[in-house]
Amino acid sequence: MAAGRSGFDLAIPRVRSRISFQPCRPDWYRVLPSIVGVSAGWRTVPAAEMCKSLAERTPRRIIPVALSVLSLLCFPGAAQEWSVELTIDHLFSQQLRTFGVDSLGTDGYDVGLDVPIPPPGVIFYSYFQGTVTFPYLGTDIRDATEDSVKWNLCFAEVTDTVSVSWEPSSLPAEGTLSIDGIDMRDTTEVRFTESGCVEIAYAAGDTTAPPAQVQNLRVTDEGSLDLLLAWSEVDENIYGAPISVAHYTLYRSEQAHFEATFPDSIAAPIDTTYIDVGVWSLPDGAHYYRARAVDSGNRQGEPSLPAAAFRFQLP
Repeated sequence: MAAGRSGFDLAIPRVRSRISFQPCRPDWYRVLPSIVGVSAGWRTVPAAEMCKSLAERTPRRIIPVALSVLSLLCFPGAAQEWSVELTIDHLFSQQLRTFGVDSLGTDGYDVGLDVPIPPPGVIFYSYFQGTVTFPYLGTDIRDATEDSVKWNLCFAEVTDTVSVSWEPSSLPAEGTLSIDGIDMRDTTEVRFTESGCVEIAYAAGDTTAPPAQVQNLRVTDEGSLDLLLAWSEVDENIYGAPISVAHYTLYRSEQAHFEATFPDSIAAPIDTTYIDVGVWSLPDGAHYYRARAVDSGNRQGEPSLPAAAFRFQLP
């Protein structure tokens, strides 16, 4: 390293680049490429362009090594790498399939990470949907830098119940992970009875985040003593990660602006509709409602905006 210059030399056969970090702009770098003794002036480029430029000028056999070095230098600790092995049982057949994320993974086929397998035949078979070139994968590893990743796990020639199980300790430490909409942290096995594909979805973020706010709360006067309440389903937390809602808490008040606290709670339905029976026991008046989602960890979302029903007798 040259005296008085903050940086390091990255030596790759026939490619030599000096990289100097700008402390106040961690997402940009100053790069001085020098190829076969020809120097260029200083310029500022995004990290992605830097990696692409080096990869284009680097012999194919050392690209994985170069990218690994760049990943560690440019993005230390930025991505969480993990993999989960699934045990898939069908009658007397047991198959192991693996999915996960890696800093070198992509949405395409990745040599050294993804594992292609033969196409299905006339007996039960499970696989991850791959690319056109490699459509059947036993191991499917994706990009660890993505906030949201999805895999398609497929079953062919199903004639009985398919059991898919996993070790809870293998799940990523952070983020949410679901299979066919079921939170993988809430169980260790799911079952299917038909051929086809199910989606495995991962979303980075805080697993302790509360549910999103209930939207579209509506109150319909049934024309008797009852009121029908309905609202949109909540299936994600405040960061947009998929979650499982355990129930909704409904609140009622005769005041338009109320806080939706325990004394005002009237019900905890698991569905997105509820009939408030006998609410019109008085001849007229107004009733205001709010709703909030509660997840399987008993975390409560923000209450919805109020919805109201009015009934007045004419003089």
